[in-house]
Amino acid sequence: MNETIRTIQNHRSIRSFLDKEVDDVIIDEILRAAQSMPNSINGQQSSVIVIKDKETKAKIAQLAGGQKWVEDAPVFLLFVLDFIKPVLRLRKTG
Repeated sequence: MNETIRTIQNHRSIRSFLDKEVDDVIIDEILRAAQSMPNSINGQQSSVIVIKDKETKAKIAQLAGGQKWVEDAPVFLLFVLDFIKPVLRLRKTG
């Protein structure tokens, strides 16, 4: 078994967070990794919204069906799919 498959199989989700701010350098690394990930049409059709504000996270947690872990996380990354953005980019450059 290769290392990639082993990593995927050993993945765990832990939703118990420290009451500690996440450094912007770490957030930037996560965003760069997300930007590098492949997708089915290679359209770069996602945007990421970084949310640190407690009230905003609480509202999102409520809207997401009472997912308390969203509110408790020191930072929440909201991935938004935008299938129009790549089309607009192609029209501007094409």
